[in-house]
Amino acid sequence: MLRTKCRVFLDSQCLLPGDDWDLKLSEAQALARITVVIVSEVTGQAYYEREEIATAIAMARENENLHRVVPVFLEKLPPDAALPYGLRLKHGISASPPGDISSIAEQLLILIARLNRDYSSIHSASAREHGTNELDLLFKEIDNHNLLQSRRALLRIKQLTDSSGSRVLKEAGMSRLRDFLAVGDFEGNIIPYRVREVRRLILQTIRALAGKQLNALFQNGELEYLDLYGFDFSGAQLSGVSFRHCFLVEANFAGAVLDRASFHSASIRNVNFTGARLKATEFINADWFNASGLILSQLQEVQRETLLPCPANTNELHRYLQGHYVLPFAEWLPHVQEQLLANWREYLRAGGLCSAVAEWKQFLREGHQSRRST
Repeated sequence: MLRTKCRVFLDSQCLLPGDDWDLKLSEAQALARITVVIVSEVTGQAYYEREEIATAIAMARENENLHRVVPVFLEKLPPDAALPYGLRLKHGISASPPGDISSIAEQLLILIARLNRDYSSIHSASAREHGTNELDLLFKEIDNHNLLQSRRALLRIKQLTDSSGSRVLKEAGMSRLRDFLAVGDFEGNIIPYRVREVRRLILQTIRALAGKQLNALFQNGELEYLDLYGFDFSGAQLSGVSFRHCFLVEANFAGAVLDRASFHSASIRNVNFTGARLKATEFINADWFNASGLILSQLQEVQRETLLPCPANTNELHRYLQGHYVLPFAEWLPHVQEQLLANWREYLRAGGLCSAVAEWKQFLREGHQSRRST
């Protein structure tokens, strides 16, 4: 029942004559997302099964997002049934009615979909139950070039997921919206206003569904190489998220948690970092000196060796802009120009961030030279 929808390892079906079964079993379990434990009254006496259960529980304790242990009860067990250590605490799946394997398969498929945020494997009956069919119709109405239609569809998606109360539906919606952000990028060109506005509304809807915990949705580079102009990430949990090569001009990260995030080669002119947490954040080839709201205590926590040297004066800063941004400074809105000039005055002043970064760079160079000489 599961094999046509996902990869399943069952020793009686997958082991070949001559295989070292102990090695093959441990290898398959290490690669699996879920260990399904069929529980019966004799599970506690099954030696090799107990070993596999112990291994699975240890993997789940290390990172439950990478491996799960799911007890499956085909029939009701007596209260005093002996179960291997750690298994009784796991929320299991019970056949309903007893012995109905199809209901268990359906629940496992839903779990896999939720873990992978890919709902294509859910059976059509389950899709109808959770409302994902209606979601599919609404997503077809989102169009980068039709702002009004997209706004209506996104509002309806939010209303549908809220009224359903279904976690499956909400996660399906967030997953599809996340994937839509990467559709129709305009590499090397200025993205039209309507496209940017549709994307802004998509992120706004994702935030309404996910709350502040955005990092779980964007851990695999989903936001890299995108135009995220003016996006509002304020207050969001974005630890470990990569914004590599993103166009983030005028985006807002005020109060966001950006520990271990990456801004490698990102364009961050007029990006607001006021109050953001930047522990071990990476800024390789990113123009931090054109961003707003940065203070010394924040930069002290980033990966300092990744910070670009600050241009020495406003003329050099203007030359940097000319070489890295398409529109000239004179064409920007007056408040954007004023904000950038104010940032430069603050960063370039005696004892400002530019001098602090220069000192760190000098210290790092001297450290490298000292190690080389020894």
